[in-house]
Amino acid sequence: MRTSRAAPTKYRGTCGRRRVASSSVAVEGAESIPKQKRQQDEAVVVGGGPVGLLTAMMLVQRGWKHVQVIDRLAPPPPPERADAWGTADRSYNLGISWRGQRALKRYGALDRVIRWSAPYNGRKDWNPKGKCAEREVMERSIPTQVIQRDRLVGCILQEVEERFQDTIDVQHGVECVAIRWLEGKQVELDVRKEGGDFKTLHTAFVIGADGANSVIHKAMEDRAEKDKSLFKPQSFKVTRFPPAFTRVYKTVLLHFPDGWRKDFNYSARGEDDVVLEVLPTHEGLGIGVVLFKPENDKLLNLTKETVREFFDRNFTGLSPLIEQEELERFLTKRVYNLPEFQYSGPTLHAEGSTVLLGDAIHVVKPYFGLGLNSALEDVEILDNCLEEQGNDPSKAIVAFSNARAKDSQNLVEVSRKFDGGFVRFVLPRIIDGAFHKLMPAVFTRDAIKCMQLGGMTYTQVRWRKRGEKILQLLLVLGVFRTVSFVVGSAASFAMQLVA
Repeated sequence: MRTSRAAPTKYRGTCGRRRVASSSVAVEGAESIPKQKRQQDEAVVVGGGPVGLLTAMMLVQRGWKHVQVIDRLAPPPPPERADAWGTADRSYNLGISWRGQRALKRYGALDRVIRWSAPYNGRKDWNPKGKCAEREVMERSIPTQVIQRDRLVGCILQEVEERFQDTIDVQHGVECVAIRWLEGKQVELDVRKEGGDFKTLHTAFVIGADGANSVIHKAMEDRAEKDKSLFKPQSFKVTRFPPAFTRVYKTVLLHFPDGWRKDFNYSARGEDDVVLEVLPTHEGLGIGVVLFKPENDKLLNLTKETVREFFDRNFTGLSPLIEQEELERFLTKRVYNLPEFQYSGPTLHAEGSTVLLGDAIHVVKPYFGLGLNSALEDVEILDNCLEEQGNDPSKAIVAFSNARAKDSQNLVEVSRKFDGGFVRFVLPRIIDGAFHKLMPAVFTRDAIKCMQLGGMTYTQVRWRKRGEKILQLLLVLGVFRTVSFVVGSAASFAMQLVA
């Protein structure tokens, strides 16, 4: 299958990012040119989420004749099924920023995603005392698009079914249970179908996009652990950070009344150590995520008689938007865990035939708005590496490791530093924001904002912010020393006058 593509423009580094033009997204563009191709026969993508499906689309546009995608879950409802997406039961909302939109546009999936998304153009907050503050986000030339995670999968799945039905085979209800690397860069995958039937797949190229609990990265880690020695360090491992600021969540549906902005992120912090974050849907509803500590008995022991009073007390401005029936459903809803921080490395590939993408190599908390976008960006970077290496997977996956492993580590480590309350998350952003307003030519926005907006790799953001922190400290010390000198001089002068 031949498809047209936007011309790549070098960005930075090996397998650097490239920018494409879009009628939907105002990104610096380029013209269409022929792709560098070398015909490939087949590949297997483990994981049928947004990253896995987009990777399959990328591969067939690069010349692969057949790509098989396996996923252990059932397929989501079509994105146009309003009855399926008019609840808060299926999945939480995700924000697709400039990084993610660029990747979706590159493979022709962005227009459909935007059609079923809601734009995010501002924020409104309530503090624990019920005081409200509104801040419109006006500086974004490309608005973040908000969509339920499963609905995003449904959008990309429709693109696959309509455009690549002859080259991409998506099988749901099929779980990968084992992987074996053979001679000649060949791979065997043992998969289990729904109902218990086993089957072995044979291929020369495997992409592990099966999430934080990836079967592929677990097998790679076990293999590397056995192969390491005193003179041969472990080539691959997953660094898992212990929980430091554990929060769990439940979801709740909100109905925005007339006059309320349906393109805002609404947030309320409650006095009972709870937070309600609300993002809009395409239908004009709000999906709220109530974050709380696992041991919060006040929330866990709510009843039909007390749940309204609890929401009124903690979420003054948002509680009236939740119907009583929805609050009663909230009592019996499942409690979900947030993923813990982890990253893979120092290599992201194995045996010249296997590579990892997305949450299989970097996991951050979803409320930073970086997990999905960095995962979609992985697809672009792998695409760049394949192009630079003439569509040779064995060379391209090595280049991908070199381009992405350290960046993924920095993404996770920087995000983890912000995972906390006021001191770790709010205060650093306030300080960075103040310095940016005072000296915008010298100081950038806070690290999270820099990583969300793009323009720098995650490694570049980390080093830039380290330098700025040193400069901030020197400026504060300089001001303190100047003030001390002035006060001391004034006091000395006053003493002379008195004498």
